[in-house]
Amino acid sequence: MKIYHRYLLRLWSSNFLLTFCIINSLLLVGNLVRFKKLGWLNLLPILPSLIPAMLIYSLPLSSLMATLFSFSKARQSHEPITLASSGVKIQQWTRPLILVGIFLTLITLSSLEWLQPWGETYKRDYLNEISTNLIKKQLKQNQTEFHFGNEDLYFYKNNQGTTSAIIQQKEDNQLSKEIFLSSTKLTIDDQKHEIILEPKGPVHIFNFNKEGDFGHGVIKGTKPQVISYPHEVRSKSSFKEMSLSKMYNLIQTGGHEEQLKLESYFHEKICIAFAPFLLIMVSIPIGFISKNTDHTKSFMLGLLLIFLIYYPSLIMVKKLAISGAGSIPILMQAPNFILIALAILGLRRLNSRI
Repeated sequence: MKIYHRYLLRLWSSNFLLTFCIINSLLLVGNLVRFKKLGWLNLLPILPSLIPAMLIYSLPLSSLMATLFSFSKARQSHEPITLASSGVKIQQWTRPLILVGIFLTLITLSSLEWLQPWGETYKRDYLNEISTNLIKKQLKQNQTEFHFGNEDLYFYKNNQGTTSAIIQQKEDNQLSKEIFLSSTKLTIDDQKHEIILEPKGPVHIFNFNKEGDFGHGVIKGTKPQVISYPHEVRSKSSFKEMSLSKMYNLIQTGGHEEQLKLESYFHEKICIAFAPFLLIMVSIPIGFISKNTDHTKSFMLGLLLIFLIYYPSLIMVKKLAISGAGSIPILMQAPNFILIALAILGLRRLNSRI
């Protein structure tokens, strides 16, 4: 039996590593494209900080695909029938993958407790620093512009060294207000991630209606104009930066300003941590569905399970939990309850057929 266990682990490991590399490569490209405006070279230092967050999704997906391919090949070689005829139960020859699933769950828990909080905090601080430096560099130019969500900013420096600024504000993709500062002082608040414009001369304000008509006004001695960086430029703190132990302590203490959201994210992390183990258990019987050398049916059912059932149900129950629609622990563990039920039914049916 030990010989077969080693064979099964080698087969599963090769499929797992291949799938793991492909999924992480796709996730890495997606993360880099998200912040491509900051420049590719500027993003190189944060590559290690992206790995913990990617592991949370790549480990379950890779486990699912590796198990499907491995047991599809086992069925093709009639290995389960041979083992069953020798009196070996399904629990015995699948034991190595059960242990692997438990090991991957421990890795996911470790990532959620230590690696992901470190990665998210480092990424946020680094991106904020890079964003601020890039904005400062652009503001030194004689002419530059920024597009921050519903605000477009234009800056011009004349020969006398003074700076003029135009702020265009939009509503429903239409220009609603334009502010012209003939002379202004520019400062950046690194802590609040804001550009502060202190007028040194008259401020012209144009208000536009839907028909394109406008009203014009001139203000003297107006207050500073404050523009915050958008989410595309700065990175905000989130519950991803909290370890499981910190979130648990905050839940026990109570009184958090977003208590329901905090509890929902905590139980979501717990749910995701057990996903590798449960997906391995579910994919064992699914791997036997396809016949002969055609693995398409098993593969499609696996994708259906993860992308149309598991993750959509996780998103749905999190919305319900945040809205206070029911018990948060029960709601957030519902996707795992589905996997447990499917695994039990599938393994029982498989055991009776072999």
